[in-house]
Amino acid sequence: MASSKLANWILVFSAISVVIPILSLLMASFLGLSEYAIPPLNPTLGNYVTLIHNHFLTNILNTFIVISMAILITLILAVPSAYTIGRHGIPYNLWLGALVLLLIAKSVPPASLLIPVYESLWKLGLTNSYIGLALAYQIYVLPFTIWILIGFFMDIPDELDIAARIDGANALSRFIRIGLPMAIPGLISAIILDFIVLWNEYMYASILISNTASYTAAVVIGQMVTSEYGLSWGVLAASNILTVIPVLFFVGIIHKNLAKAFTGGIKK
Repeated sequence: MASSKLANWILVFSAISVVIPILSLLMASFLGLSEYAIPPLNPTLGNYVTLIHNHFLTNILNTFIVISMAILITLILAVPSAYTIGRHGIPYNLWLGALVLLLIAKSVPPASLLIPVYESLWKLGLTNSYIGLALAYQIYVLPFTIWILIGFFMDIPDELDIAARIDGANALSRFIRIGLPMAIPGLISAIILDFIVLWNEYMYASILISNTASYTAAVVIGQMVTSEYGLSWGVLAASNILTVIPVLFFVGIIHKNLAKAFTGGIKK
């Protein structure tokens, strides 16, 4: 009973610690140019109008396009790799070595790889392009995604593989009919986490993209903070609110609708 109450209090405290900053940010987004008090005495939508006129919604769309491409590339590379490691009887030493390499790859600071990544993309003619940035983003999410999916593939009961082999299914058929459907929860988790990790990425986006029309939202927000013409706290807060909304919408949609659809497909 005591542990249940403690858990409830922890949940309440966690919710408050998340909600209060968001509410403060929301109220700050209605500040006028000469106001600094929260809540604002004369709330205005002018900050949102300014962002819309400056094509900030296009920057958000750019972010979504790049991240969608990055996640697609990640899944194409990570799913077969994780399935091979998790299901095909790799010796323990080799399996452990693969996991250690994934951890090492994840622990390398992305900033230390920026120069070689830029040089590689420049030689391929992929700088200042969405596909180049999406490839660079694999540094952030590919090792992590493989790590997550390995566990889900390893948890698939061996009896299902044995039954499929008895029915004459080859390796590709078992992967499509058994491996992928059973790993759907892991795929959804990986997509959500990758989306959140990449949504606010600034460093690679600011270096690899030089066309202002192709800037992501994080780059534009970064320019607001470092602008030599001064910082408008209201516009900055409004831009952050506009970038939070797509994340909440995406996570809600993919968590509810896709999970239900795929679960229904598995049951059938």
